[in-house]
Amino acid sequence: RKALADELLLGRLADGEKVLVDIDQNDEIVLKFNVQKAVKKLESMINEGIKNLKLYDRIIQSLAIMYYDINNLKKSLELLLQIEDNILTSNSVKFKITGLYYLSRNYRSKKNYSKSLDYNSKALDYLISQESMFYLGELLLEQAELMSLEGLRQEALQSCDRAISIFEITNKNFQKSQAFTFKNKITNI
Repeated sequence: RKALADELLLGRLADGEKVLVDIDQNDEIVLKFNVQKAVKKLESMINEGIKNLKLYDRIIQSLAIMYYDINNLKKSLELLLQIEDNILTSNSVKFKITGLYYLSRNYRSKKNYSKSLDYNSKALDYLISQESMFYLGELLLEQAELMSLEGLRQEALQSCDRAISIFEITNKNFQKSQAFTFKNKITNI
């Protein structure tokens, strides 16, 4: 219910739209909705003017994630950079980590691996300082992939092992198998 409430709060549903909640073959919850209508709704909310800065940042971030999901990487990065200072100074673990994660993903898509790794490292450092596991396994696996792309094989293997441990602890079997597959790929290079 929390995930659905977050999706509704962040404007992923336009007025009168429906959301389909399903479970995929990996036992992950999947929400399906009309992305184009949701994007238009969020854009109209921004154009109407929002007085609450925190809400404005959340809407911009949500919109950036949707643009990333529909492969409009330029617009996604543009929006994230617009609120980057607020992401970096936020006390909200979810807002900060989600923002840093998508900044990292955007730069990775642009093949700017060092910048991507920088945002990834900031997210990991913050999670560790907050003793939070939110996105920790995903960020460690991403770090392993980025380090491998940068030619840092040993460091990539270490990050991969850490990701596997986190996925084991959090019982995320699909992600754990992805990490093992990637580890085998690095090992066989």
